[in-house]
Amino acid sequence: MRTLIACLLLLLVAPALAQAPQMLSITVNGVPLQGRALIYKGRVYVAIEDLAEATGGTSKYDAGNRTLQATIREANSAPATPSGARPLLKVESEKKVVTQSNATVFATLRNTSKTAARNLKVDCTFSAAINGQTLGVTTRQVEELAPGRTVELEFRLFPDVSMPYTGAGNREGVLRTPEGETRVNYALKMDYQ
Repeated sequence: MRTLIACLLLLLVAPALAQAPQMLSITVNGVPLQGRALIYKGRVYVAIEDLAEATGGTSKYDAGNRTLQATIREANSAPATPSGARPLLKVESEKKVVTQSNATVFATLRNTSKTAARNLKVDCTFSAAINGQTLGVTTRQVEELAPGRTVELEFRLFPDVSMPYTGAGNREGVLRTPEGETRVNYALKMDYQ
């Protein structure tokens, strides 16, 4: 009798186990959805809490009233970043070129996270190597840097000077300023959402 009951229970439970939540790669408004999904009769079901989080919305479950309130935002109504998730940007490579007439920094940035970086602003502060005096700041802006993507940026101390100085006495790596000659340092600072 116990064997018969066990077999009946197995027959009832087996279909439910076959439909256990699975990990899928789901993207909502360009943001990877965190959490699990259930595939049932060819349809995909996800938790409303995960969907709300992926769109920058909110959800609240009231156990006493057995109600769920959720706000799902449209793609263009709010940034599609999961709450608490912040993009991670990494300087993949950088190179400084200094001539007597200008200093240029080439930098490649990579988004190493699963969240897009928006409104990226990168400042390159050029300073004199000896006394640390700021020579100038050049800013580059990028509207969006998608996950896994790179962007190459060029920063010139003097934006209008594109050709290197080729006159007599050109010392490599030394910038000529009205105050005299100096070696140049730089620092990159990023701000983004």
